[in-house]
Amino acid sequence: MRLGLFFLIFVTCASSPAQETCVGLVDKGSDFSREFLRQQAATRSSRCISSVIKHLGNACDTQAVDILAQYLDYVDPATLPGPDGGADVRPSYPAVSALFQIGESATGRLLATIQTSESQKIRENAAKAYMYIYRDDLAKGIRLLRKEQLRSKDSSSRRKLSDALRMLANACEGRTRQEAQACRNARTG
Repeated sequence: MRLGLFFLIFVTCASSPAQETCVGLVDKGSDFSREFLRQQAATRSSRCISSVIKHLGNACDTQAVDILAQYLDYVDPATLPGPDGGADVRPSYPAVSALFQIGESATGRLLATIQTSESQKIRENAAKAYMYIYRDDLAKGIRLLRKEQLRSKDSSSRRKLSDALRMLANACEGRTRQEAQACRNARTG
């Protein structure tokens, strides 16, 4: 029965405007939304994926962290360039925002994703989400990232974490002198 309901919602979402038809899907709750994303992981064909990801972020669903990390390279289709190659907006990665909304409880998974993902885009977006989470105290985020880098056993993981550290350090340079110094101290000490 549940699979039949999922199929009906999937067909409806795939064949109708996303904003109108996906509301019913997200109204089913976070458990249903997480399962929907698991089932969509291989094909990513539903027009409702962005709505579901946004719902899980708005709900601050900590149980969704693992599945959301798998969608860090998923671009909201509404933000893709048109057939002529032009774009009115930047590509939006809804899982970045959702993980930011979930907050510090997502950081362990984000660090693991940075270390293990083979996809440059996924690692980059995991680092962005991590940076957004620590936006008010980048020095703390850098300290934790540096600690993880020092614990890492293999050179590939250390290199990937080093790339993320560089990204956070660069973001910190545009801050007040005191914040920038705190970030430099966190990175080296």
